[in-house]
Amino acid sequence: MLGENGYGPLEDELVSLFRTATPDFQIAEELVAQGADLNATSSDDIYENMLAEILMGYWYVELCKDVYECTDGDCDNCAFNKKAPEPIGEAMIKIIQFFLTHGFDVTKNDGKFGAQCLSALTLSTFDQYMLIAARLLLEAGALNVEIDDDQDTVLG
Repeated sequence: MLGENGYGPLEDELVSLFRTATPDFQIAEELVAQGADLNATSSDDIYENMLAEILMGYWYVELCKDVYECTDGDCDNCAFNKKAPEPIGEAMIKIIQFFLTHGFDVTKNDGKFGAQCLSALTLSTFDQYMLIAARLLLEAGALNVEIDDDQDTVLG
Protein backbone atom coordinates (compact mmCIF):
# COMPACT_ATOMS: atom_id res chain seq x y z
CA MET A 1 0.00 0.00 0.00
CA LEU A 2 1.42 3.37 -1.04
CA GLY A 3 1.24 6.47 1.12
CA GLU A 4 0.70 10.07 0.11
CA ASN A 5 4.39 10.58 -0.73
CA GLY A 6 4.40 7.62 -3.13
CA TYR A 7 6.36 5.24 -0.92
CA GLY A 8 5.28 2.55 1.51
CA PRO A 9 3.69 3.52 4.84
CA LEU A 10 6.92 3.34 6.88
CA GLU A 11 8.86 5.27 4.26
CA ASP A 12 6.15 7.93 4.05
CA GLU A 13 6.33 8.30 7.82
CA LEU A 14 10.07 8.94 7.54
CA VAL A 15 9.58 11.57 4.85
CA SER A 16 6.97 13.34 6.98
CA LEU A 17 9.11 13.02 10.11
CA PHE A 18 12.13 14.60 8.45
CA ARG A 19 10.11 17.50 7.08
CA THR A 20 9.47 18.90 10.54
CA ALA A 21 11.43 21.54 12.41
CA THR A 22 12.51 19.03 15.04
CA PRO A 23 12.90 15.57 13.50
CA ASP A 24 12.87 12.83 16.12
CA PHE A 25 15.77 10.54 15.27
CA GLN A 26 14.65 7.99 17.87
CA ILE A 27 11.38 7.52 15.96
CA ALA A 28 13.37 7.36 12.71
CA GLU A 29 15.51 4.58 14.23
CA GLU A 30 12.34 2.70 15.19
CA LEU A 31 10.92 3.04 11.66
CA VAL A 32 14.14 1.65 10.17
CA ALA A 33 14.08 -1.20 12.71
CA GLN A 34 10.50 -1.94 11.61
CA GLY A 35 11.70 -2.25 8.01
CA ALA A 36 11.53 1.22 6.45
CA ASP A 37 13.62 1.04 3.27
CA LEU A 38 15.80 4.14 2.93
CA ASN A 39 16.50 3.11 -0.68
CA ALA A 40 12.86 2.85 -1.70
CA THR A 41 11.88 4.52 -4.94
CA SER A 42 8.78 6.57 -5.52
CA SER A 43 5.88 4.90 -7.27
CA ASP A 44 5.79 7.93 -9.58
CA ASP A 45 9.46 7.92 -10.62
CA ILE A 46 11.96 5.10 -10.12
CA TYR A 47 14.76 7.65 -9.81
CA GLU A 48 13.01 9.67 -7.10
CA ASN A 49 14.30 8.78 -3.68
CA MET A 50 13.26 9.72 -0.17
CA LEU A 51 16.40 11.65 0.73
CA ALA A 52 16.20 13.81 -2.40
CA GLU A 53 12.54 14.44 -1.71
CA ILE A 54 13.33 15.52 1.85
CA LEU A 55 16.21 17.74 0.72
CA MET A 56 14.31 19.41 -2.09
CA GLY A 57 13.16 22.71 -0.71
CA TYR A 58 14.13 21.65 2.80
CA TRP A 59 13.78 25.26 4.00
CA TYR A 60 10.14 25.09 2.91
CA VAL A 61 9.09 22.43 5.35
CA GLU A 62 5.78 21.93 7.07
CA LEU A 63 6.08 24.94 9.38
CA CYS A 64 6.99 27.26 6.54
CA LYS A 65 4.14 26.44 4.14
CA ASP A 66 2.24 29.68 4.74
CA VAL A 67 5.24 31.86 5.53
CA TYR A 68 6.84 33.78 2.72
CA GLU A 69 9.40 35.92 4.57
CA CYS A 70 12.29 33.70 3.56
CA THR A 71 11.56 33.66 -0.16
CA ASP A 72 13.84 36.70 -0.48
CA GLY A 73 16.74 34.71 0.99
CA ASP A 74 16.42 36.18 4.50
CA CYS A 75 15.90 32.84 6.21
CA ASP A 76 17.08 34.15 9.59
CA ASN A 77 13.72 35.89 9.91
CA CYS A 78 11.69 32.93 8.65
CA ALA A 79 9.11 31.58 11.10
CA PHE A 80 10.50 28.07 10.59
CA ASN A 81 13.97 29.15 11.65
CA LYS A 82 12.57 30.90 14.70
CA LYS A 83 10.84 27.67 15.81
CA ALA A 84 13.65 25.29 14.87
CA PRO A 85 16.10 24.42 17.65
CA GLU A 86 19.04 24.66 15.26
CA PRO A 87 19.76 26.22 11.89
CA ILE A 88 17.90 24.59 9.01
CA GLY A 89 21.11 23.43 7.38
CA GLU A 90 22.39 21.85 10.55
CA ALA A 91 19.28 19.66 10.82
CA MET A 92 19.63 18.82 7.12
CA ILE A 93 23.20 17.57 7.71
CA LYS A 94 21.99 15.30 10.52
CA ILE A 95 19.30 13.87 8.23
CA ILE A 96 21.84 13.15 5.47
CA GLN A 97 24.16 11.51 8.01
CA PHE A 98 21.26 9.41 9.31
CA PHE A 99 20.46 8.18 5.80
CA LEU A 100 24.09 7.42 4.95
CA THR A 101 24.72 5.67 8.30
CA HIS A 102 21.63 3.52 7.82
CA GLY A 103 22.50 2.27 4.34
CA PHE A 104 21.25 4.88 1.88
CA ASP A 105 22.99 4.08 -1.42
CA VAL A 106 23.94 7.16 -3.43
CA THR A 107 25.08 4.88 -6.28
CA LYS A 108 21.68 3.21 -6.75
CA ASN A 109 20.17 3.38 -10.27
CA ASP A 110 23.52 4.02 -11.91
CA GLY A 111 24.30 6.88 -9.53
CA LYS A 112 21.07 8.73 -10.11
CA PHE A 113 20.09 8.52 -6.44
CA GLY A 114 23.12 10.57 -5.45
CA ALA A 115 22.76 12.91 -8.41
CA GLN A 116 19.12 13.53 -7.47
CA CYS A 117 20.22 14.43 -3.93
CA LEU A 118 22.93 16.78 -5.20
CA SER A 119 20.41 18.45 -7.47
CA ALA A 120 17.91 18.76 -4.62
CA LEU A 121 20.53 20.54 -2.51
CA THR A 122 20.35 23.51 -4.85
CA LEU A 123 16.80 24.06 -3.61
CA SER A 124 17.43 23.13 0.00
CA THR A 125 18.98 25.88 2.07
CA PHE A 126 20.88 29.06 1.54
CA ASP A 127 23.56 28.71 4.18
CA GLN A 128 27.03 27.19 4.49
CA TYR A 129 25.53 23.82 5.34
CA MET A 130 24.64 23.22 1.71
CA LEU A 131 28.37 22.82 0.94
CA ILE A 132 28.85 20.43 3.87
CA ALA A 133 25.86 18.41 2.66
CA ALA A 134 27.27 18.22 -0.87
CA ARG A 135 30.64 17.06 0.48
CA LEU A 136 28.95 14.32 2.55
CA LEU A 137 27.11 13.03 -0.50
CA LEU A 138 30.18 13.23 -2.76
CA GLU A 139 32.35 11.44 -0.20
CA ALA A 140 29.69 8.70 -0.03
CA GLY A 141 30.05 8.21 -3.79
CA ALA A 142 27.44 10.51 -5.32
CA LEU A 143 28.30 11.19 -8.93
CA ASN A 144 27.57 13.95 -11.40
CA VAL A 145 25.40 11.99 -13.81
CA GLU A 146 22.44 12.74 -16.00
CA ILE A 147 19.36 12.75 -13.79
CA ASP A 148 16.53 13.72 -16.11
CA ASP A 149 16.47 12.23 -19.60
CA ASP A 150 13.59 14.49 -20.65
CA GLN A 151 15.42 17.70 -19.78
CA ASP A 152 19.00 16.47 -20.40
CA THR A 153 19.99 17.77 -16.98
CA VAL A 154 23.59 17.06 -16.11
CA LEU A 155 25.24 18.10 -12.88
CA GLY A 156 28.74 19.50 -12.81
